[in-house]
Amino acid sequence: MLNLHDLSIRWKMILIISLTGTSTLVLACSAIIVYDRSSARDNLVSQIQTLAEITGENSSAALIFSDKESAEKTLAALKPQSNIVRASLYSVLGKPLALYHRDGIDFEAPAIDRFGALFSDSHLEIFHPISFDGEQVGTLYVVSDLVSLKTASGYVVLVSVVVLVSIIFIILMTSSLQKVISGPILNLAESARFISEAKDYSVRAATPRGKDEVGLLVNDFNKMLEQIESSRADLERENNVRRQAEESLRRLNEELEDRIEERTAEYQQAKDAAEAASRHKSEFMANMSHEIRTPMNAILGMNQLVMETKLSEDQRSYLGTAQDSADMLLQLLNDILDFSKAEAGKIELESVPFNLRDSMVGIIKGLAVSAHSKDLDLAFGVNPEMPTSLIGDEGRLRQIIVNLVGNAIKFTERGGVELYIETEHVDGDSILLHGWVHDTGIGIPKEQQQQIFETFTQADGSITRQYGGTGLGLVISTQLAALMQGAIWVESQPGIGSTFQFTARFGIAPDPRPASAVSSAQRVLVIMPNENEHRHVVDQLRAWGALTTLALTTEAAQQAIESADEPFSLVLLDYHLGPLEWIDSMTRLLRARRSTTTIALLLRTGIQYNSLDIDLRIFKPVAYAELLAAVDGSYLDELRKMGNNNTGAAEKQRPLDILLVEDTPANQRLVSVLLEKNGHAITIANNGRECLALFAQHAYDVVLMDVQMPVMDGLTATEEIRRREAQTNTHVPIIAMTARTMEGDEERCRKAGMDAYLTKPMRIKDLLDILQETVRSEPSTPLPTTADTDERTASGERDTDLYHTMLEQMGEDEELLAELIGRVLDSGPDLLTQIERAVEAQDAEQIEQIAHRLKSTVGVLGTSPCFDAAEAVEHAGYNNELPAAEEKLGNLKEVFARYTKQLEEFSARIHA
Repeated sequence: MLNLHDLSIRWKMILIISLTGTSTLVLACSAIIVYDRSSARDNLVSQIQTLAEITGENSSAALIFSDKESAEKTLAALKPQSNIVRASLYSVLGKPLALYHRDGIDFEAPAIDRFGALFSDSHLEIFHPISFDGEQVGTLYVVSDLVSLKTASGYVVLVSVVVLVSIIFIILMTSSLQKVISGPILNLAESARFISEAKDYSVRAATPRGKDEVGLLVNDFNKMLEQIESSRADLERENNVRRQAEESLRRLNEELEDRIEERTAEYQQAKDAAEAASRHKSEFMANMSHEIRTPMNAILGMNQLVMETKLSEDQRSYLGTAQDSADMLLQLLNDILDFSKAEAGKIELESVPFNLRDSMVGIIKGLAVSAHSKDLDLAFGVNPEMPTSLIGDEGRLRQIIVNLVGNAIKFTERGGVELYIETEHVDGDSILLHGWVHDTGIGIPKEQQQQIFETFTQADGSITRQYGGTGLGLVISTQLAALMQGAIWVESQPGIGSTFQFTARFGIAPDPRPASAVSSAQRVLVIMPNENEHRHVVDQLRAWGALTTLALTTEAAQQAIESADEPFSLVLLDYHLGPLEWIDSMTRLLRARRSTTTIALLLRTGIQYNSLDIDLRIFKPVAYAELLAAVDGSYLDELRKMGNNNTGAAEKQRPLDILLVEDTPANQRLVSVLLEKNGHAITIANNGRECLALFAQHAYDVVLMDVQMPVMDGLTATEEIRRREAQTNTHVPIIAMTARTMEGDEERCRKAGMDAYLTKPMRIKDLLDILQETVRSEPSTPLPTTADTDERTASGERDTDLYHTMLEQMGEDEELLAELIGRVLDSGPDLLTQIERAVEAQDAEQIEQIAHRLKSTVGVLGTSPCFDAAEAVEHAGYNNELPAAEEKLGNLKEVFARYTKQLEEFSARIHA
């Protein structure tokens, strides 16, 4: 391959000059050709555009009146234009009105997908809009051939011949003239080669006749030889000195490297020791926190049991103080444990689906008690337009919000606290949440706002004594936010209040529930004086589509009611707006105008106002599910069903031969009695193995299958039944009947082969409905579920009379209710004790299983706070959240004590 660097200067000059001239000539000619072709294309487009404009103006009348004959004549005028291949006129609706083809051939007019010109390989197409008096009345489509452009090809050949002749001339001239430059340079190169080989610097190069740059180069080369010759001795002396300096520097470098290695080893040893000490400290703190929690749990439990006995006022006061102190110590231990995990780098985030609104409502409802006990308003809102079905660590998000809102309540003595969550940024399938907690509390000085995020630090030592706390909560929350790719910061003014803001990133999951909406005919009047509270309620109502009116004062409310063209279908009345007498007068005014108006009273926790003529009591802060149920009427529908024995569906259904697979005696008794009263035959199996044995001996119409059982669980039994049915080509409906409501439980039941999914505690109507639906459905029917119904009935706030609710659950059978109450009272305390032992042993699996049994036991009597508390402990065990299990166990014990006291009263009532 030719290497240009190896060529002589003569050939290099010939190539350089030839290539430069040739390239310039080719570029110039190419530019001329390109310009000529571009001009020809532009001229063709301009010509066709002008023709299209003229033709369009002549066609406007035909288009306006849809005169096809006139339009065809107009297009026929294009025939003298030999380059026009075809054309078509379109009406304003885009439908062809007239067609023209140069050869008289019919063609299908293309759809209008653009305006302007477009070149293809062989044609130019133009869509031209036709307007009349500024309004488009149609479109003209014109196609021209490119014959005029092809005539320029002969010009390209002529230019190519000229370029070739020019190149030959350039090479000849360059070859002749280059000697003027290359000759002296070659002579200089030869002299340099001789001097290099002979090492004789006394030789001088021949000086050329000219005084151009080459002559100057030769003169300077000779001067350089003179300088080299004169400085050789000096250079030799300098080389000797340099060699001596380099030797000294080498020895110094060796000594320095030895010292650096020694210091590096010392620093590494100190670093390893510090890391080991930090790691041991964190592990020690975590281990000690776990060790202390076990006896603390016993202290709390025993103290609570003692407080439930008969005590004097002094004794109860002393034990109350001890209980408060123990609670504070337990919170301190929880903070230390989380801090130790964070410091040791052991906090790991989960990634599970959850609903943001449902999760936040649970948090705020729990914090409302402490806020309302201090006479504080607690407002909560989620932007109605943001996605709320998320994927991430729900527990850690709850921990951040509980800490921020709890601190806000703790440091606020008057006014209120507000939590609001919105979207900061959506990036594909992930969302960055932005939340803020605003309070009207004591505030934080600017110079101390950064300190509160440091370990064991609060804004002031005095407030530590006044309000308590270790300063760990914000530190842990900051670290959790950072793990979720977010941050926490504060804006505050002393004496005015603080606003803590946080961000956290989560994935976006598909929302399994349909978007909520209500009819625009729903007219809602909101009477609330608190701006923070009414803003979130009104925004959500309007987002759902309800026609919403807001009244901030009693006068505005009365005026809105009296001046309304149509009566309101729902009135949300805040108890805080006025005294009881005014609220009573307002309800009377509403009843006088329209008795069918639904009146919902918004209350703080612990307040009832039972004497008022109202339809609903909703406790603040208002949950979205409760608000929607009040608007669409489902809340009232549930209340109207109370006391009715809804067994009409069963009366229309043929008697079924049912196999009940259940390990809890109370549940066996409940389901058997309820179904037998509706004419069904029941066979009981205590576990999956007994189920398979009975299933092999008898053909049943349907199987009610519990999921969690000893010996063999329901999923395994279902899979075996489906395997056997595959050989006989049969299918018996199997309904999952379980108190497990963990994420993914329904999917596991579906995968195992179950046809439906019924959650405990269940109502007789739900059971009968799902029996009827499943028995008559094909196996491919999607799993029915009662999750929505259970959610609506799970709130104790909606039970106007717990006794009548339980009695309805038993089909108005008092003897059955008394029997089941006795079973709960007999087995419940023992199960609670077993849960306490499992928590002490830190056995998450046992916590989950025993809490599930307790939930199933109390669930036979229907949904209750005790059922919810047991489910909370079960969830904590299922998620291996041992600290949360201990915390929720304390709540379960309190709720269970109150619940069993109610059951004892009900039992005495029945036997009276």
